[in-house]
Amino acid sequence: MGLGDIRYEHVIAATEEFRCLGRDKFLRTYGFGRAMSYELVLDGRRYDSKAIAGVARPHHGPDEIQNLLCLCPNCHVLFDGLEIYVDPDGLVRGTRDDRDPRPLRRDPRHPMDEAHIAYHRTLCALTARKPEVG
Repeated sequence: MGLGDIRYEHVIAATEEFRCLGRDKFLRTYGFGRAMSYELVLDGRRYDSKAIAGVARPHHGPDEIQNLLCLCPNCHVLFDGLEIYVDPDGLVRGTRDDRDPRPLRRDPRHPMDEAHIAYHRTLCALTARKPEVG
């Protein structure tokens, strides 16, 4: 997948998230460093070009019910920002804080594919094992 796969609306969404989170948190969230050579300038604002391109690049997840989670608006932002994830036991956990794990409420009529959830955990750079207790 190359730069040609990035659409304008994805760049706009990534720059909006950059502005909302702030530069340092955006870079930290997605695992990018500061731009060394090239910056993206959009509407007079400067952005770290590789980070914007990396976040704007679509992941091409399938548009199917098994790849869909119904989340409240706040959790949606946290999930997309890789701040929360669903562990193999169906608990929603935070990636960077001491958030208490909560069970993901599921409708038994809504099938979910563990592979899609595991992919998101990979993006969060987490292992599928439970944290050590005690």
